[in-house]
This record gives sequence, structure tokens and C-alpha cells, in this order.
Amino acid sequence: MAEFTDLPFNAGELGEPTEEFVVWMDVMGIQVALKRSVKVAANFVYKIHHAALKFADPITLYPVMDGIYACATERATIEAFLSFVFRSVAKEFVQCVRLDFRFMVRAAVAHGAVYHGANLSKKASWTLGQHPEYRQQILLGMPMVHAHLGEPEAPPFGVYVDESAVGFASGPYPFDVWWRWYSEADADLVASLRTELSSYYDNCTQEAAASGYDVSRIRIHRGQASLYLRDG
Repeated sequence: MAEFTDLPFNAGELGEPTEEFVVWMDVMGIQVALKRSVKVAANFVYKIHHAALKFADPITLYPVMDGIYACATERATIEAFLSFVFRSVAKEFVQCVRLDFRFMVRAAVAHGAVYHGANLSKKASWTLGQHPEYRQQILLGMPMVHAHLGEPEAPPFGVYVDESAVGFASGPYPFDVWWRWYSEADADLVASLRTELSSYYDNCTQEAAASGYDVSRIRIHRGQASLYLRDG
């Protein structure tokens, strides 16, 4: 007997997925920032999207409040995107005078089959077929899950690589699961970032109650950042 529903969807018409690299990138500590000041937090949210939109090469973006899913079939495109955005945010962090206006990002990359809502057949859903602008904001696939779960494993201003994207990361331990967005050309920027991060963490430790940054997390993140940025 056929099943009737007020929310019809035919998964048989989902179409064929594409094999892509998927990045999840977001602002660290956005909930604490929002509690302190929505207007200050808005700077963090909109600036990360600003940086992503300035990237010139074709890439598919799915904004989610303080974060972004970014997809591309080519590894080189994802690498260039990550380097561009992280470089932009790192410069913003270094140049920002007020410590409470500074924000950090981190990301994770995974690989696998994804379905883009923009490619969804009208046969799958008549309603979604009538709303293309809404439909194209939908991304579906396990790489989203892997990237989202992997992001907390990334250091501040760093990129974690899920095992589904084997071969993306390179370098000696502990970089077997971390990918570096910077090169020798970024040496001055990375050196400044190390210095300013140290100052930032000192301030957050001294003003722990005001910053809302747990002291134990500060120690962990400071150590991760030190390892990640040590060769810059």
C-alpha cells in the first residue's frame, strides 16, 4: 500500500552525487562573544563571510551563521581558498588594536559524496522545485559531518584533515592530521600572529571572568597554536 504524506519527497530522484572536498570553517567562541555583545560578535560573523566572498576562484559556499561550508572538486581550489581566508583573518587579528575585537577561526576538511540542492530534480520535491533560491542553500553528504566533527580538533588558526581526505595533510608529527595554510612567503605574518596570539592569551588568562574563555581551554589552545605555527 502506498504511503501518503503531507511532506512528499522522492529520494529516488535525488540524482547522482559529486565527489568533492568539503571544508567547515567557523569562528571560535561565538556563543561567548554573543553573550558579551551582539554587535561585537556581528563583526566576527560578517568578517569571516566577507573574507570567503573575496576569494576569486569558483567555489561553492554555504553560510551558516558564524561558519561556512565550502565545496570544490579540486584539492588545489580548496587549498587556495583556505590559505586566502586564513591569511585574511590572520592579518585582521594582527592589525586589530582592541583585544576584545579580535577573533580566531579554525577549520576541517573532508572528502566524499555530496548532493547540492541546486541540482535537485523537481521530481524529487515539487515544493523545493518552486523555491530555487531556498533549495540552493541545501547541502547533503557525510563529508559535512566529518568536517564538522573534525573542526574542534584543529588548532586556533589551523586546519584539521579528516581521514576521508587522506593525502591532504603532509609534514612531520603532529602535522599528520593538520594542514598548514601558510608558506615561507607568509613568515612575517605568521611571526606577528604568534606574538599577538601570545598577548591575546595572556590577556584572556588575566581577565578570564570577563573574557569568558575557560583557563584550561586557553592552555590547550595556546599549546596547539604554538605547535601549529612553529615553522612559520
